Amino acid sequence: MHSRLTIKDFHQRFQKRLKLSFVSGQIGLDREIELYPERGDSIEAVGYLNVIRPASIMVIGHRESAYLDSLAPAPLQHLLDTLHAGPAAALVLSRDAELGRTAVDRCAEASLAVFRSELSEPELFNDLGYYLNQALADKTTEHGVFIDVHSIGVFITGDSGVGKSELALSLISRGHRLIADDVAEFTRTAPGVIDGTHLGLSN
Repeated sequence: MHSRLTIKDFHQRFQKRLKLSFVSGQIGLDREIELYPERGDSIEAVGYLNVIRPASIMVIGHRESAYLDSLAPAPLQHLLDTLHAGPAAALVLSRDAELGRTAVDRCAEASLAVFRSELSEPELFNDLGYYLNQALADKTTEHGVFIDVHSIGVFITGDSGVGKSELALSLISRGHRLIADDVAEFTRTAPGVIDGTHLGLSN
């Protein structure tokens, strides 16, 4: 199951971690950050300014802001119109970046949120990628008992009455750690890597 994350949720969850503030005002809050849209073409959650293959969240660093400032009104309008027609959900300015008032106003008219972060450009790009890939990763919930055995997750599942609880108690009595005793949530965090947690305790 692919997770959905609105701009409102993005701001609420990561405002403190990414040191975000609104530049455009609180607009476009219902727009969704995408990782895998239904049309089947993979979209990055985070990327730099790119009109050919735009990301859902675009980082505007010093170079990107200088480029935007160098554009005449007509080319700038065309670039922003192209972004608004695509999957872009928000722009995030790094600590040293600036976006002209015309561009900010045009984004506001199109309900495209513009944020400023107090982080440097490398920090912002790396942290954004990490947090959003975690938030948008494939997730599923399963019924069973999930136990940490020597730092390896062991998920015990089966029909009622087959002895799941007895096996779990036996492992726990030997010093292994119970993670979930009814419903566990599993997240695919990387190719070949699945993290599990008690439902409701994940980020």
